[in-house]
Amino acid sequence: SAERIVCASQLRQMGVGLQAYVTANDGRLPYVIEPLWFPPPEPGVDFTVDPLAKDANGEPVYPLAFANVMRPYLVDDRIYVCPSSRSGY
Repeated sequence: SAERIVCASQLRQMGVGLQAYVTANDGRLPYVIEPLWFPPPEPGVDFTVDPLAKDANGEPVYPLAFANVMRPYLVDDRIYVCPSSRSGY
């Protein structure tokens, strides 16, 4: 299907972006801390995080999220959303 082709293309682009990062950073993979791994602010609170969120000054709230670390190499945020996804990513 067309969605599968788009998804495969996006995965390939992520691989190319990662390779460009590794090449530019002496063979090192990016150091990433995903906000999805952070615990909820308090027990029983539903915790949904936008890794691309910005503060009042326009700075990333989660600067070490994969999407922010890879921003120079993967500029289109749509790459992170599978077209056939029902969960949001």
